[in-house]
Amino acid sequence: MTRKIFIDCGTHLGMGFSKCAEIFRIDHEWEIFGFEANPYVFDGYVKNIESEKYSVLSDKNINLENKAVWISDEGIKFSLRGITKPVSYTHLTLPTKA
Repeated sequence: MTRKIFIDCGTHLGMGFSKCAEIFRIDHEWEIFGFEANPYVFDGYVKNIESEKYSVLSDKNINLENKAVWISDEGIKFSLRGITKPVSYTHLTLPTKA
């Protein structure tokens, strides 16, 4: 059996994945690996999944890492450009469950 794997580098809040999930018909048989370096955005994505408010994020095998993806093992500096506290992300427009 062929493995179905989706890798999302820079997941943000799951918006890109939600579009791709519909296009590629991603379901529970897929393994999804998401990487998001911003800890505040990462927490927002986790909350979106846990809320079960967004059907496209429900019943999926999503594995998230609060890490950046880079071309070497030496690492890279990551800056939040002065952000010191969580930002409200009220503009999320994922389709909600009916």
